[in-house]
Amino acid sequence: MRGTVNSDHELLRAYLDNRDETAFAELVTRHAGVVYASAMRQTCDPGRAEEVVQAVFILLARKGGSLSESVPLGAWLFRAACYAAKDLLKAERRRVQRDQIAYSMNPIDKTPPADAGDSDLWERISPVLDDCMARMPEGDRRAIWLRFFEEKSLAEVGHALGIAEDAARKRVSRAVTKLRELLARRGADVGEEDLVPVLGARAVAAAPLGLAAATVAAVVGSTPNASAAALSVSVGRQLAWAQWKWWIAAGSAVVVGGTTAHFVGQPGDSAAVVRPAAETDDYSAAGFPSAAAVHAFILDLQARTAVRDAAGIARMVEFPLRVNRAGQPVQVADAGEFAASFDELFPQSVAGMVLKCPRSRLFAGPQGVMVGTGEVWIAPRGTAGRPAVPRIIAINIE
Repeated sequence: MRGTVNSDHELLRAYLDNRDETAFAELVTRHAGVVYASAMRQTCDPGRAEEVVQAVFILLARKGGSLSESVPLGAWLFRAACYAAKDLLKAERRRVQRDQIAYSMNPIDKTPPADAGDSDLWERISPVLDDCMARMPEGDRRAIWLRFFEEKSLAEVGHALGIAEDAARKRVSRAVTKLRELLARRGADVGEEDLVPVLGARAVAAAPLGLAAATVAAVVGSTPNASAAALSVSVGRQLAWAQWKWWIAAGSAVVVGGTTAHFVGQPGDSAAVVRPAAETDDYSAAGFPSAAAVHAFILDLQARTAVRDAAGIARMVEFPLRVNRAGQPVQVADAGEFAASFDELFPQSVAGMVLKCPRSRLFAGPQGVMVGTGEVWIAPRGTAGRPAVPRIIAINIE
């Protein structure tokens, strides 16, 4: 591995397949600072932040094999750090209540660096920054993450997102605006001219000396940190729940007039409708006489989505295509326009839900068959003299 710059997933695979501790140490060195900075913002305590870092990387070593290579590792570590910090603080509050110990007995250092002129601003946004980031749409969160947390140039951001540098500049600017709005709702109002430099200067913190080595030892050593290991188990459960709760929510049954029914969103419509729960793969409500065609279409769509085959997915679309982005509907005229704007029209937030979606027992209604939680809708379409085939008729982007 010497002499080459390996990707995060290559390093992770080297550790998982060959127990290459050097590869894992490189991963920790790359990302410990970002994870530590996130943990410090939320816990305001160096000791707790170090425990969060260890828990997150213990979890990565245990569950990394289940991560798709389409998932940016840094973003996954950030999300895990958010869960770990919240869990740790929750446990700490329970201990304090149980033992009747005031927080003043265990002071939390919230003193910002003495040499920072933007300390007051950072004190306002830092406690809520990570939670606001977690609430952003995937595409915007990734743009912010790449630019300020991974400290990439706009050209590098564009390359990572598959767009031109100028488009990356616009994407980052739009994402910063959304982040400002979220921060304002949490009482941390800040101007864009102030937010950009403070993110550039403060989003990443240098990990304490020795933290990377201690973290690697906690993962591969014979005597792991017991509390960090327990915390990693809790975080793993929360991440798993976050991944699957959308399907549970979509399939939650309610009783309406003595009949079991499901609430199913329609393409481009935030209102829900009720339809009887399907006991079998019956998509006749959407106009499909055979389930086989639907299942084959989903399988093909997932295969093309996995490799980001823009042209191939365009051939699966019925044009003009309706795309709803944050409640603003637009129409895509043809395959050329779709392929040219593929990353905007079929972002990772949509692709991820398509890949997670079961290939059978999907929800169906008069408007079509729902893929994911409504990110994609399909319906039968055909021309005169030819049988109808499944086609994508709508895409909904958060």
